[in-house]
Amino acid sequence: MGAVFFMLFMAVVFFSAVILIITSAVLIILWHVRKRRGKTPKKRWLVIPVSFLVIGVIAALLPVGYIGFLRKVNSANQKPVVYAASGITLYWPVTGKYSSTNTRFEMDGAGYVNFIQNISGEPFFLDYSEDILGEPVANIKNDPSTSNPFNEWMTWLLTGSTSDKLNTRTVYTVVNDHGFHLYHISGLSSTNTFCPEEQIDAIKAYYNDITNYDTQNVKIKYSVYTDSKGSGMRHNTPYLNVEKEILLADGVFAELSQILEYKQNEVQITIPDSYKKLDEAASPGTPVFGYDERRLYAYSADRIAYRYIVLVFIENRAYIETRSSSDYIAGYPLPDEMHQYIINTVFGDR
Repeated sequence: MGAVFFMLFMAVVFFSAVILIITSAVLIILWHVRKRRGKTPKKRWLVIPVSFLVIGVIAALLPVGYIGFLRKVNSANQKPVVYAASGITLYWPVTGKYSSTNTRFEMDGAGYVNFIQNISGEPFFLDYSEDILGEPVANIKNDPSTSNPFNEWMTWLLTGSTSDKLNTRTVYTVVNDHGFHLYHISGLSSTNTFCPEEQIDAIKAYYNDITNYDTQNVKIKYSVYTDSKGSGMRHNTPYLNVEKEILLADGVFAELSQILEYKQNEVQITIPDSYKKLDEAASPGTPVFGYDERRLYAYSADRIAYRYIVLVFIENRAYIETRSSSDYIAGYPLPDEMHQYIINTVFGDR
């Protein structure tokens, strides 16, 4: 709503400036006409409209420059549309007079739903690269009935293109060996994956089963402060995201996952001031937050999904973290027989 009012304000400024320019130009012309006829008009009747003309031109350039900047930025972000060889065009379902939904579509008489929106609370997440995308099977866009002349004009004004072209996406197959009909929509993140409504339970069951994951060759990800170019900033200091692979003993990741699943004996640990001071000092090599927090990622055999566990090391003790704040973390202490193994394997390079 704020953007609409701002655009209206820009329009008012522009048209007011145009009126001021035209009025000033007319007055300047009349002054010169009177002078040519031998009359002696006062100079102030030339200076005043010239001043207003300059003000009008400057005022008109503000919205024109703003629109030009938006057009340049929006056009630079546009990617060429890849059209499927099949020539099939699908449409997002209409939900209102001028709106549609991109959470469901139909193809070949079957309904496809957004898979991620239906797995809330599940222990896995989808994350895949373009390498596992197959050939495009169709294109999808908004139903033409949801458009209107004003929106079309605004789209052209701000982007230099049409809404039909901007909203056209490509439907790719997500290659897998399980017979799942998964589809990826270009322009959306990899987590916006679609599947047939009747397959969703079977797909969820597959990715819920930890035996379908490589739980030994796992990735560790964590962040440390650096004195060079980093991945982000905290306390006005750059930090670096570190990623490496390790080999876990068989059954370790599954046991950690069971601890999370059973949700027993959760504890809350107050973060000592010493760690807070380390975080504020942000010295190169110091872990972000001051204490060691490392995430273990196990990927499915088809590299489409992953599960992760957050481990922290505070006061010579390792925990599975469930949530955290600036003053405490909550989680589960590790069993004694696993504790030292995790310290040596996951936190061994401290």
